[in-house]
Amino acid sequence: MRVATLASNIPELYELHFGVPMAGGVLCTLNPSLDAPSLSLILQELEPKFVFLQHQCFELTLTAFDLLLDKKIITKLPLLVLIISSGHIEQCSISSYTGKLPSGSLHYDELLDLGRVDFEPLLPKHECDPILVSYTSGSTGNPKGVVYSHRAAYLNAVGEILRSDLRERIVFLWTADMFRANGWGFMWAVSALGGTNVCLRNMNGHTILKSISMHGVTHLSGHPRVLHYILEEFDEDDDKSSRALPRKVYAHIAGILPPPSTMTKIEEMGFMVVNRYGMTEVLGPPVKNLWKDPTMMITECRSSSNRVESNSEYHVHNLTDYDISPQKGCFMDNIMEEFDVKDPNTMVSVPNDGKTLGEVMFRGNTIMMGYLRTLEKTKRVFQGGWFHTGDLAVRHQDGSVQLKDRALDHIVNNGVSISSLEIEAVLSSHPKVLEAAVVGMPIVMNDVLNEDEVPCAFVKLRNGLDASEGEIISFCKERLPNHMIPRLVVFGDLAVTSTGKVQKFVLREIAKATRSQRSLNLLHR
Repeated sequence: MRVATLASNIPELYELHFGVPMAGGVLCTLNPSLDAPSLSLILQELEPKFVFLQHQCFELTLTAFDLLLDKKIITKLPLLVLIISSGHIEQCSISSYTGKLPSGSLHYDELLDLGRVDFEPLLPKHECDPILVSYTSGSTGNPKGVVYSHRAAYLNAVGEILRSDLRERIVFLWTADMFRANGWGFMWAVSALGGTNVCLRNMNGHTILKSISMHGVTHLSGHPRVLHYILEEFDEDDDKSSRALPRKVYAHIAGILPPPSTMTKIEEMGFMVVNRYGMTEVLGPPVKNLWKDPTMMITECRSSSNRVESNSEYHVHNLTDYDISPQKGCFMDNIMEEFDVKDPNTMVSVPNDGKTLGEVMFRGNTIMMGYLRTLEKTKRVFQGGWFHTGDLAVRHQDGSVQLKDRALDHIVNNGVSISSLEIEAVLSSHPKVLEAAVVGMPIVMNDVLNEDEVPCAFVKLRNGLDASEGEIISFCKERLPNHMIPRLVVFGDLAVTSTGKVQKFVLREIAKATRSQRSLNLLHR
């Protein structure tokens, strides 16, 4: 029995992460920011028996089902359960929805009233039975349904307690999406410790800082944009002393961190930032950049190249992935085995020379069972017994892994590899740049398309600031070798998913169109 949800970070969605599995169901948490056509495709694949929807998603959900009914893909609706959160009851009367709900639908509180206090939770028949389906963001194409087992979810939650340094009386602020990868495992980890959850329906810098002060928040997690929200609010406040945190707050951030100047301000406010790496298929970001000195990035990594390494090197991963049986050898060998950089063709680990590119791969207990109803794609990503991430990286002499690019985004020019991540890091360090993304753009010479590519930069400037293409390119020339300098700069909002992930496949098409419009001879710029 699959149970779908469409809700933001609200207490009811938190409860459903426990109630649905305890009733023997498989929870399928969906992005409430999807459009109706995208949602209808996912609902067609899931075929849920129940759909719990927050009242803001009411019209969206009905429109998505209407698309399926019109095409005769389904003949009747599943049972809908409407959630009107406590904070919205006054503004949104329950009775206003009664006439619109399909026959047989329920309100969330009505469903709870049907429950029995003597109900015995239904345990899974096997620990590898599915517990949850979480959809990828769609940053590289259509979202894929990722199936988690009870075993993987349990071990990942235990691993999160260890790697996130959780303690009793933790107060966790939900700045990450609950619906994605069960909130990285924090959903169950915080409850295991009897912690407090502070739910944020709408995220902005003011709300984040106010919640931290009001509730004594100890931990939060999310996308790097969380740090941007915090800093924007801090910069706009004339009384900086009023923004001093009541205690140190651990911020677990998945993605490329802001430049050192920004990180300095964030840490001076009282945040301890931990950089994380992962994806939906490995139940969130199980790998973290463990700095021996929390100020290392600020005091020792001033140059652009060092800053990139600091933000993209990862040293530690989930302890529950390790197999430390005598047959497997020493502890370090197991670390290397379960999180590695390999040649995807030979499956041989790349040397620790900091130069040889390979693909980042995982193997262990806390990985998905596979993609929902996509057996061939599942087989493809598990070739050789390892999960292939599609991310390219090198391994350094000390064993640390440095990300270079997504395999799909990697730029090659005249046999030379160009890391879009390194260029993006330099662009992000420009004081006028808020966000940046880099893609490869085919070279055109004498109206003939070349197989090689050059970097094309997409830049979103900070509010109220202005910069020219020449200024951005000159900035890069001072910090990057010639072959890594963007040959084209496009200003404006980046193409992103509803969760803020950049859609580089969209940017590549924009780059091609822009190149054609300008009729650039990129080799002779």
